[in-house]
Amino acid sequence: MILDLENPDTPDRFDADVCILGTGAAGITLARRLAGTGLDVVILEAGGMMFERESHEVYDGTSTGMNYAIDLSRLRYFGGSTNHWSGWCGPLDAEDFEPRPWVPTPGWPISKGELDPYYRDACAFLELGPYVFDRRVAEPPAPSYTPRGAAFFETFQRRQCPNLRLGYVHRGAIEATDNVRVVIHANALPIEADGRVVREVRMSTMAGRMASVRAGAFVVACGGMENTRLLLASRNLANSSGLVGLGFMDHVFSMFAGLVIPIAEFEERERFRSRLGLPPLVSLKISFEAQREMGLLSCSVGADPNAVPERQKNQGPPGAGTMYPIFVVGEQPALSHSRIGLDPAKKDRFGVPRIVVHRQVDDLTQRTIREAVLRYGAMLTRMGIGRVFIPTTRTELEWPFWVWPAFHPSGTTRMSDDPKAGVVNRDGRTHDVENLYLAGSSVFPAIGHINPTMTIVALAFRLADHLRDSIGKR
Repeated sequence: MILDLENPDTPDRFDADVCILGTGAAGITLARRLAGTGLDVVILEAGGMMFERESHEVYDGTSTGMNYAIDLSRLRYFGGSTNHWSGWCGPLDAEDFEPRPWVPTPGWPISKGELDPYYRDACAFLELGPYVFDRRVAEPPAPSYTPRGAAFFETFQRRQCPNLRLGYVHRGAIEATDNVRVVIHANALPIEADGRVVREVRMSTMAGRMASVRAGAFVVACGGMENTRLLLASRNLANSSGLVGLGFMDHVFSMFAGLVIPIAEFEERERFRSRLGLPPLVSLKISFEAQREMGLLSCSVGADPNAVPERQKNQGPPGAGTMYPIFVVGEQPALSHSRIGLDPAKKDRFGVPRIVVHRQVDDLTQRTIREAVLRYGAMLTRMGIGRVFIPTTRTELEWPFWVWPAFHPSGTTRMSDDPKAGVVNRDGRTHDVENLYLAGSSVFPAIGHINPTMTIVALAFRLADHLRDSIGKR
C-alpha cells in the first residue's frame, strides 16, 4: 500500500513493528524481504513518486576540499538514487573485509563468507544471473609482476543490472503487500531518543502537515550521506564513539592518462577486448598479492574505445593516432580529515542544518592509481597494442583536477564490534540506541574498488532477516 501524507485522508499517526526511513536500494530491499513476514512495516519516503524540485532542494549543501556534487549525485523520491545509477554490480573481495596493516581503514566485523548467502539473494534481486563472480577468470594478458614475482594484475567480473529503477521495478509488489505501507511526502525530522530507545519518528510534508510513527524498531536507510546528516542533526544521536561523519569514503574515478593507438587500428570495444584476451564483462584489477607486497589499495583499470567521440579520434599527440581514455576506479581509505558535517548557518525549510562534505584524496590513493596506469601501459606496449600518454604539464599540485568521485558515498557510520571503533554493530544496530538500525553504504568500514549497490542490497537482506527473527521472538 502506498499512501500520500499530502492527502488529508492519510492518517497522521502510524503504529508499526518496523519503521524504515528511505526507499533507495536498501529501503526497497528491506520492504521486499519483510513482505509477508507478519511484521507491520511502515516506510517513509521524503519525496513523491517522481522528481520534485522543491523536495530535492533539501539535498543542497556545501562541498569543501575536493569538489563533490552533493545535490546532483543523489535523488529524493521513490527509488532513491537507483533512479539514476549505472547498474554495475559485483561483490567485494574476501580481502576487502579483512584488516590490512598498510591501509588506514579498519576491517569489517563480518567476513565475506557470512555475506555470501545474501550476495546470492542480491544477484537474484538485481537480475544479475547466477552468483558466480570468479576471480582470475582469465589470465591477464602479458602479465606484469611485482619485485617479488607476484602477478600485479588479476581479472575480475562485474555485471550490469538490466532494470535500473528499483522503485519502478518493485512498486507493484510493494503496493500489493498487506503488511507494508509506504508513506510518500513524509520528511523525517530529527530523531529524539528516550534514553537508549527511540519511541517515535516525527515527519512533515513540505507544506507543514505533521505526522508520526511509533515502532518497535527504526531503520535509517536514507543514503550514504543523509544517514549521517540525520544522526548529527538529531543531537549527535548514536555518536558516543565520536565517529559519526568521520572517515568519508568514495571511489576515486580518474582519466588522467590516455592509450594511444594508430588511427588505422581504431577499434570497437569487443575487438579491443578480444586482442587483450579478456572475455566480456571481465576486467583487470590489482591483485591482492601485489597490494600487500607494494602497499597499495584495491584498484581496477581499463580502456574503452567506445568512450571516444568521433570528433576526438585524431586528438592524440601529433601524428600518433587515436587516444582512448584510460579509466581507473580506485579505493579510498577511511581518513578522519574526509568527513561529513553540518552547517549551522544554513538550514533547510524544516530548520535542519544543511550538509557539509569535506573530501580529500591521500598520497596512498594517488600512488595506487599511478602504479596501476603505468603497469597497464607497459603491458599494452609489450603486446604491441599502443602506448600510454601522460601529459607532462600535470603536476602533483594539479591532482584534484583530474580525479573525480564516483558518487558512492560511504563509511561515515561504520560497522564495528567495538563501540569505540564504530557506530553500528555487525547486525547494523547502533551501539548506543537499542532499537535504531542503519542500512546502506554509510556502514561500510572499507569499500574495495567495486560499485557498492550489490553489497548494500546483500546487507539489507541480512538486516531484514535479523529484524524478522529478533522482533518475531518478542
